[in-house]
Amino acid sequence: MFLDVHEWLPEGTTAEAFAELHRRDVDVQGLRGVRYERTWLDERARKAFCLVHAPDAEAAAAVHREAHGLLADRIYRVIECATERGGGDMTAPFIFIGTYSIKEGKAEEARNALGEHAEFVETNEPRLISFNVYFNGDGSAVSIIQVHPDAASMDFHMRLIAEHISTAFDEYLDGSLGTQVYGHGESTVDTIKRFSPPGVQVTVVPTHVSGFTRTNAR
Repeated sequence: MFLDVHEWLPEGTTAEAFAELHRRDVDVQGLRGVRYERTWLDERARKAFCLVHAPDAEAAAAVHREAHGLLADRIYRVIECATERGGGDMTAPFIFIGTYSIKEGKAEEARNALGEHAEFVETNEPRLISFNVYFNGDGSAVSIIQVHPDAASMDFHMRLIAEHISTAFDEYLDGSLGTQVYGHGESTVDTIKRFSPPGVQVTVVPTHVSGFTRTNAR
């Protein structure tokens, strides 16, 4: 997570004008695996601050550069400190678990296709921590478990695999049985809910209390 600082905005920059710049960032951020979370503006001092989830500072800067050209003067890597009121940890992983029914007689086709899908994801999503596929005992349902470093990674994933998901439901998946989401990312969760079929429960658990991620254990 990064905080970028704009020391001297163009004279006369208003809250409305800066909000428009932020909207342009949002339009292109997914291409860089970035998520601009919040912005603040001091009109009198002509300063602005942007909180952003990004793989690195260059990716965060690239979004500004490509969206509108107004680059930050400084970018700091930051972490959110836990408070006594329990606001949670925005640096915790973003975890997605989706469970789907498999069309009758399509279990083997689903197994092969999802194996290829996992290879595609591994090749094209270097930030993704973990992506695993599990079948139930009789092969009538499959769960896909994803562990992302942050919500921006999940945003990128959804854009990347949109066509694959459509094909999967056409060919071997029958429907969604439920979705579980763990972690911060309000607009990401809203997107997941929006694309979930009516009547399918989406369980959201946003507050990470404690734990760790060990990526090099064997």
